[in-house]
Amino acid sequence: MTSDPESEPLLTPANSALVFICPQAKFASSLNSAERTELFNHLLEIATEAQSLSIPVLSFVESTMADRNALDSRLRDVIDDQAVHFSSAAHPWRDEAFVEKLNEFGRRRLIVGGLTTEGPVSFAVLSALADGFAVYVLTDGCAGVSASDHEIALARMAQAGAVLVSTAGVRHEWGAAGKGDAVT
Repeated sequence: MTSDPESEPLLTPANSALVFICPQAKFASSLNSAERTELFNHLLEIATEAQSLSIPVLSFVESTMADRNALDSRLRDVIDDQAVHFSSAAHPWRDEAFVEKLNEFGRRRLIVGGLTTEGPVSFAVLSALADGFAVYVLTDGCAGVSASDHEIALARMAQAGAVLVSTAGVRHEWGAAGKGDAVT
């Protein structure tokens, strides 16, 4: 591992932040590109790992009220209150306070998952790329209204420069870089 986290080729606990976009049950009911339980299990798994490694986490929750119940119930126990940003905006990057919180992390590598791939997730990823972030999209940690919408959105984000990753792959990189071996 290099001494500069930003020059390290792997995602590490020192160079990455985890960002969830709209991980809300109310959006999950319209998904057809992934099985809901599996999707939220992936988000829970990576959030738990991030917490154990002290990796910053920020969750954008589209809600007109700061109601913690808007966050999917499986994630409430893992993501603390300070890591949840409530907004009435459907486009995370149009909420200046959200972008400011991300910048406060001081990490230029964002690992992104959430709902929906073709909506708020794509909006956030494309905007983050335009702002100079390196963005890694959790292909098994986001979902779309249809399988084709999900795949087309992933292709568009990849073409714009996002790196497509899996939860297991990110966990292995964090483990290899942080502990000298892979997380199982």
